[in-house]
Amino acid sequence: MLEGQLAGRQWIVGDRFTVADLNIAEVLRYAQSEEALFDAHPNIKAWIERCQSRPAYKRMQGDAWQGADRGLSYRNSASVPAISSRIQALKSLTFFGSRVPSAVTK
Repeated sequence: MLEGQLAGRQWIVGDRFTVADLNIAEVLRYAQSEEALFDAHPNIKAWIERCQSRPAYKRMQGDAWQGADRGLSYRNSASVPAISSRIQALKSLTFFGSRVPSAVTK
């Protein structure tokens, strides 16, 4: 579904990065350890690489790692329910035309 949407285009909606890209890229970030899944869907792989190459994304990742170096957690405890709900959402995603492997959602 998402693979087809990205065929011949840079971003999900229109010709620029939008909140749709931001939202879906963040959810799919949790599945990136499943390299074979992304390798089988080159449009999604190229798109998420574009999203993550944006300067704001790089700054966010840099800030997260700097906090970890100081002993701070990447996410504060208030966001644990948000992460849990994202994992639940991943269990039912069919962006790739098949369910996300259970290894991603454990």
